Amino acid sequence: MAESVAHELNNIAASLFGFVELAAEQVDAESPLLRCMGEIRIGVSRVTNLAAVLEALAEVEGSSRRTAISDCIGGDVPVDSGGGLRFNWECDRATVVDADPDRVHRAIRTLTLLGKADSTIGSDSAFTVSRTESESHCSFCDAVLPAGGVKITLIADDLRRFDAKTAGARRRAGGSFPQLVVTGSVHATHMAGGHIELDAAESSISLVLPTA
Repeated sequence: MAESVAHELNNIAASLFGFVELAAEQVDAESPLLRCMGEIRIGVSRVTNLAAVLEALAEVEGSSRRTAISDCIGGDVPVDSGGGLRFNWECDRATVVDADPDRVHRAIRTLTLLGKADSTIGSDSAFTVSRTESESHCSFCDAVLPAGGVKITLIADDLRRFDAKTAGARRRAGGSFPQLVVTGSVHATHMAGGHIELDAAESSISLVLPTA
């Protein structure tokens, strides 16, 4: 159901955006209506962002397999919004992980929405890809994450004050858009066969994938 709703939201957003652009072409450059149209574009962007989160939350059980981490990421690739994903590689791209590549990509794309609740999509998001140096725990399910896994990290100020331990309760009760983004990414990552790790200051979030 959530995936169908997300698809319909995307259709509505595309239609609205198209009509706004047509209207903007017929309005004088000095018209105050252009500012109103800009606000409509932001609203349409929010709808698109919410649809992406719904798609992440709609993920069902993944199908993990042994594959190179580069297959899960694909290097510097475009995302649906027209923005880009940039990766700083600090480990071998051929490192083999046990994960579902499609769902890893969904989790990464969802994380790029952090900080974009009040703006249009389009800016690049930079991730660092490295190896975990020591054992840790998933910030959401407490699973033990052994050293040597692959960590895909995004720096995001919107994570501050996000309480990982009450994520499930907040999902049921609602929450801010950044919280919904994190919850969707957590779900997609678990479906991919991985886990999530927040740093001590909760200023970065990492997708941790087990090596094969």
